[in-house]
Amino acid sequence: MPTNKQIGEKIFDKCTEIYEILNNDKEAEAKEKLFYLLDEIQDKALYPPILNHLIRQFGLYPYMNQDTSILEDKFLLECFKTDIGEDEPKVLHREQSRVLKRLLSNESLILSAPTSFGKSFIIDALIAMKKPKNILIIVPTISLLDEARRRLVRKFYNYNITTTTQQTNLENNNIFIFSPERAVEYFSFINKENIRLDFFIVDEFYKISKDYENERFAPLQNAILKYTSISDQRYYICPNIDKIKNENSILCKGMKFECLDFNTVFIHINKCYKNKDFEKEEKILEIVKKDEKTLVYTQSQSNIKKVCEILVENTIIENSNALLENFAKWLSKYYGEHYLNDTLKIGVGIHHGRLHRCLSQLQVRLFEGKDLLKTIVSTSSLIEGVNIPAKNLILWDK
Repeated sequence: MPTNKQIGEKIFDKCTEIYEILNNDKEAEAKEKLFYLLDEIQDKALYPPILNHLIRQFGLYPYMNQDTSILEDKFLLECFKTDIGEDEPKVLHREQSRVLKRLLSNESLILSAPTSFGKSFIIDALIAMKKPKNILIIVPTISLLDEARRRLVRKFYNYNITTTTQQTNLENNNIFIFSPERAVEYFSFINKENIRLDFFIVDEFYKISKDYENERFAPLQNAILKYTSISDQRYYICPNIDKIKNENSILCKGMKFECLDFNTVFIHINKCYKNKDFEKEEKILEIVKKDEKTLVYTQSQSNIKKVCEILVENTIIENSNALLENFAKWLSKYYGEHYLNDTLKIGVGIHHGRLHRCLSQLQVRLFEGKDLLKTIVSTSSLIEGVNIPAKNLILWDK
């Protein structure tokens, strides 16, 4: 076991190497090596001042350890702390702060940025800092609607949060979270009540194009056309879109487009299936046994069952979890025998379109928690439905 001194010397050498790469104008390579270093260290308490200062060079301020930073860097972190509706302010990264500054200056903005950018933090900061009376957030799926509702209810208890078209009990402060179809249906009521929106937010804005969303682009376009007329400021979000085909379109009139290629994570792709001696079952067991958050994607429900059977047959339960055991018993009582009963006991959940929504939501929440579900085996329903963090992503049918 290396001593703290040896660990410190190794970190110093790695930081020196990364600085040299950065000085040769190879920022992408340097950033990749930094992410590998942070993943290797794990414990923030071990970050020396040189590493904190290196993280600062990339604008990744939330990754810094304020306790082990030099005074100048501690001051910078204080400057980037922002109220996002939680008990303590959170540090935004450099590009988040720039976008937030533009929105606080009342700009209407279309933001294209990677999924890891943290766009929801900006929404929460806007609400916490500007305290608008009426906000509409359009999300593409019911799962994302539920996720946004849970997040905002926890943070902004002084707002009335409306998610269904039957809710008409409005108050002084309102947050409306709708799918495009619900937004269109609710417009007549909002219009009748003469309500103006301080903020109009559209998540996954790129789906206004039938090139991306053949079935649902029309309701989203319709919703945007209707609500633009009663909105004071707009903020549209999308991932990795290089440009807007028609910036003069009525759908984005008066808005500015900002494309940011600012990743806060690094993805290492291991195409292990190309190895001649590759054994799929052995590899998935090797990854899952690392005790890291893992998502396994399959093409069908039958393959979900197949993967779960492999995991159940090859996993020894050393320390059972009382919460997961009780969940499995409850499931058996009310839903009968199901292979999910056994997978839950080993810390594995499932997710697909035909699963009852309450079971899907509950498993996602257990996956987000610590020391509960470690793995979820899913079809594409989880890609479209929710945003959850994971260390490993496995494409089973590749």
